[in-house]
Amino acid sequence: MAIGAPFHRTGSNRIGTALFRAGAALFAAVLIAVVALPLLIRDGVPVPVDSYYYIAKAAQLIQCPLQDCPALTDLRQQLIEPIPGDAEAERERAVVLQRLFYMYHAGHSALLAGLHLAGLGWETALDTLSIAGALLIAGGAIFFLRRLVGPGPAGIGLALLAFQVHPGFHGLHWIVPSNFALGVALPLWGWILYRRQAAGRQPPAGALDLVLPLAVLALVWIHPIGRAYGALAVALHAGVGDWRRTRWWVVNALATLAWATPMIAPYLFSQPMFSAAEFLHPPGWSWSQGVQENLAAAGPLLANRLGGWPGLVMLAGAGVGLFAALQEGRGPMLLAGGLVALLLGGSLLHGLPGYPAELFQRVSVPATIVLAGLFGFGLW
Repeated sequence: MAIGAPFHRTGSNRIGTALFRAGAALFAAVLIAVVALPLLIRDGVPVPVDSYYYIAKAAQLIQCPLQDCPALTDLRQQLIEPIPGDAEAERERAVVLQRLFYMYHAGHSALLAGLHLAGLGWETALDTLSIAGALLIAGGAIFFLRRLVGPGPAGIGLALLAFQVHPGFHGLHWIVPSNFALGVALPLWGWILYRRQAAGRQPPAGALDLVLPLAVLALVWIHPIGRAYGALAVALHAGVGDWRRTRWWVVNALATLAWATPMIAPYLFSQPMFSAAEFLHPPGWSWSQGVQENLAAAGPLLANRLGGWPGLVMLAGAGVGLFAALQEGRGPMLLAGGLVALLLGGSLLHGLPGYPAELFQRVSVPATIVLAGLFGFGLW
């Protein structure tokens, strides 16, 4: 079977389609209910501290986009200087500075501000964006797994994911900006695999070639984790594409430029604050210390995720799926899975003071999605 060809096994098309539809419906129903029902039946926003910071950033885009109004100018001067000798006060200073000034989720703030300008109250706008994020994640995971492992295995994996509880404060039950970025990344990864599988009927160059650069641009501005997801998308597109085509080079170059824009912005604009790394690392903190803290925290997270017989069964099934993918030469599947595994391992090298294994915890969500797909492929 040709690498990247659609997944059709003799006599199994009808069963696979039925499994896919059932698993997709179950996964989407559970995820959307878990996210939407609490928002619809209770007053106020979830986790008010963080939620109102998201609202404050969006309001800031409308009222003081350059952060140069008197109140913010005064606060900036108070918060920008470190507080030596008091670790707790220094950490609180860094957190408040980040939440009030650092535009690390400008894309999410812009969407929230747009909903408010359209007539929604701030809390309603945030709830609406959360439900939209749940829809994106549900549809994106369904599309991505369908293109990664085929309909039957995807249906099995989605049914398994429907009841998967992701450890940590966010998981998938509260759609924060990092989860919203995942909702953009999943359908993008699926779209790249779809384009590879349709290589025999390659569409003509045109507007569709802009999907990758524009999606990567959205990802990197929705949340910093979008840089990781965007890099994976560019690498996946480069790996499954045809480098002999001029358009391959042009699209990858544009996507790489889009990916770099958050790192270029601080050199072009001093306000608003597009970079705060120099203010968020307390005196004496080192990268090696952050890596050690990540490794210490990752163990319990993995035990929580994969401990007990359900985790062992899932790992065993995924191992069978990986072996089958190797035997059948599923190049795009192996590349996508390998890139996600590389992203998960590499996340341990990202240190953030006070938040050990934070990136590892968040990247473990798409890694679990891939693992569930491999489990379905092995069982199928």
